[in-house]
Amino acid sequence: MVNLTINNKQITATEGTTILEAAKHNGIIIPSLCYLEGVHKFGSCRICSVEVVGAKTLMVACMTEV
Repeated sequence: MVNLTINNKQITATEGTTILEAAKHNGIIIPSLCYLEGVHKFGSCRICSVEVVGAKTLMVACMTEV
């Protein structure tokens, strides 16, 4: 399990889970257009871009693992 904070809310998620999936399972909505469960991830729409502490640029939540 991985501990993380999204919008000042402390949550836990299974290692390897994407930020988008972790948020969704904890009742946090991150808008997305191209992400569909069970479909190959490709992160092309960039709507789910999020700030990750320590990252140099915005990251796409549908592709970035916790």
